[in-house]
Amino acid sequence: MTIKERVAIVSNLQKISSDVFNETIKSLKLGISEVDIAKLLRKNFEKRGITKFWYTVPEVVLIGSERFKIGTTTTDYRIKSPSKDSFLQEGSTVYADLSPMDSVTKIWGDWNGMLVFQPRKRVDNEQVAFLEEVRNIQLNGISRITAQTTGADVASYYLEEYKRHSITLLDVRNNVGHSMHEGSKDRAKRIWLDLNNVNPLGEGIFTIEPGGARGDLVGRFEECIYIPKEGNAIVLSTTNL
Repeated sequence: MTIKERVAIVSNLQKISSDVFNETIKSLKLGISEVDIAKLLRKNFEKRGITKFWYTVPEVVLIGSERFKIGTTTTDYRIKSPSKDSFLQEGSTVYADLSPMDSVTKIWGDWNGMLVFQPRKRVDNEQVAFLEEVRNIQLNGISRITAQTTGADVASYYLEEYKRHSITLLDVRNNVGHSMHEGSKDRAKRIWLDLNNVNPLGEGIFTIEPGGARGDLVGRFEECIYIPKEGNAIVLSTTNL
């Protein structure tokens, strides 16, 4: 399979995840649980022909800042799994991490979105602004990536920006993304975007997902990008290839 074919499949999966998330949030109601939201996400994936997922927990859903902090800093899928005891309230943050897989090629996507549900005037302004701040930092970092950029370069940029903005990185492996590989999870050898990775990233498909917190404010967005031989990285969920 050519890199162009792989990029096209990942791009389609990313767009599906974005569409599923945007459709699902229209159905959110006060009092529903993480499990309820995960079921809505699954239903909307199935409507689009997606029945396979790469991660052990197909839809990671975390409501509220404490659940977010715990869920994004552990490898324990019993904790990451949607909870029937975590309920949506006014001003709750809602985080969804999605990993749909193409059933034929076993290539997968990796996308997450986040929002504040029914934000209260003045009360939730800081959290809403923080999500925008984190998103802007993520996209600004992506815009700087070229074929010559190394994993360490990417990690350094986000760590320095987070330090400048007084944001603490939240990641179980202390990285800001990873490579995308087809096939089962137990056979994948992902390349991490951390300070130890000094290899250029050109012609690779990677996720960029620097999640963080400033006190009780939390935020994380994830995008898959393709890094061509020439030019800057391409965000696959928003680009028509």
